[in-house]
Amino acid sequence: MEGLLDAYGYPYECVDGFDFRFHIRTTDGTWRTQVQCYESARMIRIYMFLNDAPFPSARISFVREVVERLNGTIVAGRFVWDRGQVRYENGVDFHDRRRSPKAVERVLKTSAFPLSLWNHCIGLLDKPKVDAKEALNYALFMEQAVEEPNGIDTSSVKLALSVIEGSGSARAEGDTAKPSLTLVT
Repeated sequence: MEGLLDAYGYPYECVDGFDFRFHIRTTDGTWRTQVQCYESARMIRIYMFLNDAPFPSARISFVREVVERLNGTIVAGRFVWDRGQVRYENGVDFHDRRRSPKAVERVLKTSAFPLSLWNHCIGLLDKPKVDAKEALNYALFMEQAVEEPNGIDTSSVKLALSVIEGSGSARAEGDTAKPSLTLVT
């Protein structure tokens, strides 16, 4: 793990020789990250902490439902609600293969898409009329994870268009870049 983090020039803290803590950046944000390397279990667990401040009490049910819906949508990793904190967890099991920095890097990179979906959903936290289903549909639409809007209800498409037109915070027209994980210092 040290080699991978050093190769990218990442500052990190190592606790007990197997617990690495650092910040990772995706195109959608910077996340406090913890990687635990269990040699005896031949596995690596990755935790990305998605909020440091508490969520508004009136929107906790929205956040919890977003977590549930995201878990029903993604195929790699999982989101966890734990006493007001949300984290994304993923891992690598090395029982049948050789442990390598490239395998860890691949798992970190596969985290970019779920984190981008999270970011889109949670970006609607301050819109009390938006429910979790609409938020996830909006996120999938924004990430071009559906071929056409027919698979998404009309209210979510309208929501996406209003965000694009109103805030200017969505991707520029014609930008088809998928989320990527960039290891930065």
